[in-house]
Amino acid sequence: MDLLDDSSLEEEVLRPEGKPMRGRVDEAIVRLERLNTNEEPVYSVELDGTWNVRYAGSYAPGLLSSPTRELALFLYGGGFSLGNALSSFAQGFWGQSLGVKLGSKKVQITGGRDVEASAQVEVGGRKETLTYKAELMPLSAARMSEEVVALKLPDPIGNQDLPLELRRSILVTYLDEDR
Repeated sequence: MDLLDDSSLEEEVLRPEGKPMRGRVDEAIVRLERLNTNEEPVYSVELDGTWNVRYAGSYAPGLLSSPTRELALFLYGGGFSLGNALSSFAQGFWGQSLGVKLGSKKVQITGGRDVEASAQVEVGGRKETLTYKAELMPLSAARMSEEVVALKLPDPIGNQDLPLELRRSILVTYLDEDR
């Protein structure tokens, strides 16, 4: 878990040259998964609560960094995540040019189904909170589907129901009572 305290973790892992850090993270995950005592994490009451997102896994970046990577994952149905899209944008050319800084990310799960996720974003010295609401549906004892149903963006946009289906599959390989 000390690896997650490294503040450069997410930046480094998402870069094409970040292979050593991705390797360390992969190895740590394999060691942690061996300690899992929860055989059905998707159905566990331990899933409920507020989670601080320190690192979100994603597909490894390609040979070249792409500003449209998250859009391609969304369009072709694999691995799209609003949090990863926001991280990619903030760390990319446009995000850095506009002075976008990504702060804390949190996910609150209630009743094993209802999700409210938020991210703190700073643009030009102005701090905003972006949120989305989603629903979780179990697919198996370790896999669930998350469907985003609404976004809350800064004014004047505000609350928006999604006009299209935004869904992803999540694999839960380790779960305990620590948040």
